[in-house]
Amino acid sequence: MQAADIVQGHMAEQPKISLEKALDVWFQPVFRLINKNVEFQEALLRWHAAPSTILPDQFLPTFDKMGHSTQLDRHVIRHVAKILTPRPSLSLSVNLTAATLEDESFPDFMVSELNACGVSSNRVILEFDETVVGTNPDKFISMSHRLRELRVRVALDNIGINCHSLHRISECAIDVYKIDAHFTCHIKKHPIHQIFIKAIRDIANLTSGITVATHIEDEETFFILMGLGITCGQGLHLAAPQAQLFSPMQ
Repeated sequence: MQAADIVQGHMAEQPKISLEKALDVWFQPVFRLINKNVEFQEALLRWHAAPSTILPDQFLPTFDKMGHSTQLDRHVIRHVAKILTPRPSLSLSVNLTAATLEDESFPDFMVSELNACGVSSNRVILEFDETVVGTNPDKFISMSHRLRELRVRVALDNIGINCHSLHRISECAIDVYKIDAHFTCHIKKHPIHQIFIKAIRDIANLTSGITVATHIEDEETFFILMGLGITCGQGLHLAAPQAQLFSPMQ
């Protein structure tokens, strides 16, 4: 049975129960390059369908097709709030679907959930994909400023994948600039990618944001990025995604 069929079958029968029982949250840390301290950890979704695990790119289109994307995002926020409650030094980032950009009540819902758990809103970073933002820039600009008013941090993910958002980036309230993996993975072979990365670094510096290079797979790439002044990094060279929160002692 295909992954999409498994998820669709579960969600069609009992969507709330399926979210609680079949959806797992994994974690991957984002490190400061200069000292390898953990800046925050990214919450990554996994759909558990024994004996295998289904990744987001396989099940998110099904959620969108069935109209459950906003329900999924709200479920994840509730779950993340519970994770953060007993861990005051922890910050988590969460990837949101395109549908949530249309949900004007989402920022207030999120802060209400965090407040109910006694969690400060600045301990959550909401990640929006660059492609999603590029197709609906006005909604993203409005959402990003509303979230900033509520002290929720905003990340623009996969910057450069299509460059849809770059012409309006000055209008957005962005705290974290996540560089698309394509530029990181080819940084050694194509020096022109270093120029793009430095441009994103300069934009982040100008707006008091931080940069995150994703998919750092080897030590040479790590040191190139550190030399370029990139703030943070994420990837298998540093730490793989795992089912438990990352501990600095690992």
